[in-house]
Amino acid sequence: MEKRKRIYLACPYTHENAEVMEYRAKIATAMASFYMRVHEYIVFSPITYGHEVCKHGVAHGFGWWKEMDLSIIKEWATEVHCINLAGYENSVGMKAEIAFAEENKIPVIEIDHDVVAMIIRRACRG
Repeated sequence: MEKRKRIYLACPYTHENAEVMEYRAKIATAMASFYMRVHEYIVFSPITYGHEVCKHGVAHGFGWWKEMDLSIIKEWATEVHCINLAGYENSVGMKAEIAFAEENKIPVIEIDHDVVAMIIRRACRG
């Protein structure tokens, strides 16, 4: 039996506007679902997970999540896939995740902009 890809889904999250964080979590969750349904990948979306946990008082910043996220990349992920939403180039967390994956020779893949646009359209209409 062929092993399925284990995808760590990187996406910008932290922002001064709570609505932006809600939007980013919605897109990350929709992308994870798309990958699971269409490609049958095993996906860990730290934004999907963390967004809900943070609603109960846990810190939003990457500093708090760094140890867990990087260990999942190193010990579990076969690839890191990046959702390059607006602001990704300033994301401390995404920069660290990408650099760490590259240092550990884990492939980093930028998700095609057309696929991201499709996910955004689907997520925002319902």
